[in-house]
Amino acid sequence: MPGISKNQFQESFETELAKLSERNLYRETKIHDPELINFSSNDYLGLAQRALELKVDRRGASASRITSGTYQAHKELEEFIAGWKGTEAALVFSSGYMANLGTLSVILGSKDIVFCDEYSHACILDGIRLSGARKYFYKHNDIEHLRELLEKHRNKSTKALIVTESIFSMDGDKARLVDINKLAKEYNCSLYIDEAHGTGVLGSNGAGLVEELSDQGAIQKSDVLVQMGTFSKAIGLEGGYIAGCKTLIEFLKNKSRSFIYSTAISPLLSGLILEHLTTVRYQPELRASLNAKIALFKSQIEGLDYSNENTAIFAIHMPTVEAALMATAELKKQGYLVIAIRPPTVPSPRLRVCINANHRDEDIENLAELLKAVRV
Repeated sequence: MPGISKNQFQESFETELAKLSERNLYRETKIHDPELINFSSNDYLGLAQRALELKVDRRGASASRITSGTYQAHKELEEFIAGWKGTEAALVFSSGYMANLGTLSVILGSKDIVFCDEYSHACILDGIRLSGARKYFYKHNDIEHLRELLEKHRNKSTKALIVTESIFSMDGDKARLVDINKLAKEYNCSLYIDEAHGTGVLGSNGAGLVEELSDQGAIQKSDVLVQMGTFSKAIGLEGGYIAGCKTLIEFLKNKSRSFIYSTAISPLLSGLILEHLTTVRYQPELRASLNAKIALFKSQIEGLDYSNENTAIFAIHMPTVEAALMATAELKKQGYLVIAIRPPTVPSPRLRVCINANHRDEDIENLAELLKAVRV
């Protein structure tokens, strides 16, 4: 059978891109404009904007962690994460995507079953699909639907996992983790919690929603089999981690392809992450400042159609994709960066507003007024 020529591939690319453009779903990478007041960044605590002061002996790891790429900086970082998260051990990945992909794809197998919130991030969905496990998606934060699925399907496998994000990145709401935990115990399931947007923001030490609920006595940290998180949001850098029991971490070191076959993050980055994590853990005033900014913005947008649950993420719902894109363009003219989020990333168009601790009160107030104008 003759092969398909390069030009035929190019034609298919062009056709698909044209279709996306016609539906206003075409995406572009744009160079960051420092002149714009950024309300789209996940830098919730403003740590990504801090000056670089750290000095280390080596910049690059130059190899996989299982060959010659593990350095003292990696060990110190993982030990800190485990202590911070209240787990036996932790493992650092090159990104949050790789952490979820490399963990879910190997802790689950074709004979296992997984129940997952339908709004979970793409890397969670990809990891589940790669695992080959039987998968059931419950309606977003719908505890009764989760119960129905568990009642109907839990007996189909010996091992079962419930997976959810702690803070949902496009809606700013929190998982109903207390209720989910009760169901997990009732139906003998393990819990996998993605703390990408909870890390640094929630809990007495900034360790996430699991810590926040543990502080309240609503759950125990040991109730959760896997806690995943990233360093690319509130921590202000890049990379991801998995925290859990020692057996889980050793299993991942031996089975997770995205860990085994990736060059380790650099000792330089490991040291920076540790520095930022130390700041997060021991400077609660950063979270206090963020929470004050969140409350201010919330007080200023009464009357708008939005989603939020006292987190840094606000979804300002828009009637159409076109309206969302026009609003983003108008806000940019006024000096504000607020990105329109469109399908298929989300089921309906919205402006995603992210508050951080460095935002000035007057900029928050001005943005609120502009949003009211563009939303009309």
